[in-house]
Amino acid sequence: MNKYHFWPEETVKKDGFIVIACTIENIDQTRKKLWYKLPEQYHDRITSSCDPFIVALIFKLMTEPAKIVVHGQVSPSLLQNITEYQAIWQCWRPDYYHSVEINAEIEAEISVDNRPNNPISAFSGGVDSCFTLWQHKKGLCGRWQRNITTGLMIHGFDIPLSQTEVFASAFEKSKRMLSSLDTECIPLSTNIRQFKHQWLDTFASAVISCLMLFQKSYQVGLIPSSEAYRK
Repeated sequence: MNKYHFWPEETVKKDGFIVIACTIENIDQTRKKLWYKLPEQYHDRITSSCDPFIVALIFKLMTEPAKIVVHGQVSPSLLQNITEYQAIWQCWRPDYYHSVEINAEIEAEISVDNRPNNPISAFSGGVDSCFTLWQHKKGLCGRWQRNITTGLMIHGFDIPLSQTEVFASAFEKSKRMLSSLDTECIPLSTNIRQFKHQWLDTFASAVISCLMLFQKSYQVGLIPSSEAYRK
């Protein structure tokens, strides 16, 4: 059977930033690098697990019959949950997606003993993310209440990677908004969207992938809602 190979790379530090990357070997043996870039000061918060890479590309992987081989560490809990996740999408779109087998050289959960209980939330600066932060900070979430301490703003999704000045301006505005609520704002760039997949299907898992980079340091990751329960 055809195979995809995931080859995690050593983290690179350069010009005040770090780059976390994984080389993806496609079934035709061509290679492409998936990467995340953020300020060097957050290096200690980043996981060494390959979980984020799998989540980022799961929709691409589900479009072709192939085995996935990860030459690094993956959480058993992720492998279990992503099996069910694939089954759901195969049910919804059987004409396009099917389940794939994922194997890792190392199956091990990350250490969680020292993680604080404060969550990290995706933050775009738009209505949904602002409302999510405000709602939690004002104690309006009942039993779902979380003390959000960090917002993650992602470059490469709504704002293309080529628009560096546009993102820099948007980030400064978001940073000021979050600061007013005693919340830090972390900028992160990634080329996830440059891989071939159905973006409307992939978007949520792409956001989750970015949040999972910080699973070493946060127990909870939040995604602001953009769809109402009742339509």
